[in-house]
Amino acid sequence: MGGGAAFVPAREVLHLSRLLYENRFRYPGDASNIVLDHGEVSQKSFREWSSKNILLWRLQSKGDPHSSVEIQSVSHAPAAGLAYQIDFSVSSRGITEYYTLRIAQVSQDTFTLIIQRKSSPSSIPMGLSAAPIVWSKAGKVGGLLNFGGS
Repeated sequence: MGGGAAFVPAREVLHLSRLLYENRFRYPGDASNIVLDHGEVSQKSFREWSSKNILLWRLQSKGDPHSSVEIQSVSHAPAAGLAYQIDFSVSSRGITEYYTLRIAQVSQDTFTLIIQRKSSPSSIPMGLSAAPIVWSKAGKVGGLLNFGGS
């Protein structure tokens, strides 16, 4: 992953929330490509790829189209192999479910993204794989940013 701007969790929550809101009625398109930002994989690349996958997962799971997605936190631990992690909730008709989305690098140009269901809003410790996986996707680096947001 390239250098880019410093990782600021609160800013990531704000940008990702806005990106999800602005694109909530769009079909996310191909969620297999991780787009480059100025020629490198960046936080912006992960933010866009995450938002596409959350929207595609919600669409394909045939969840309530009026449900709301709330981003609770965004983090990363590159030294531990965790490129990007999002803790979020989906609320519909008075019921709230909690999830964690994780992106990990598996090779120079390939990343995996998984969404796991959590039993509570607390974050799943890094490396814990006991939570049910509700969505997974492998992504290849390539392309240009073209899905809105900043």
